[in-house]
Amino acid sequence: MGSIMSQNECVLIEIAGEDAGLAVREAVGLRFYSGSARFHALDGRRFARLADLRKAAAEQAAGAEAGFRGLRGLKRAS
Repeated sequence: MGSIMSQNECVLIEIAGEDAGLAVREAVGLRFYSGSARFHALDGRRFARLADLRKAAAEQAAGAEAGFRGLRGLKRAS
């Protein structure tokens, strides 16, 4: 999304069909508020540009997927 945000605007960030959270314009940059547990590590972080936020969210989603794949096949301790 290449839209320009006004001062009071917020934008829904979607990564791979999942609502990641909201980007809210601040006096300096954007603040991210996560809407999914996969993106809580980014919650409250400030980003200079919307593209930076989207990149960080995509990397977070990719890292979470890799972590979940690594857990397959493990058995629960009794």
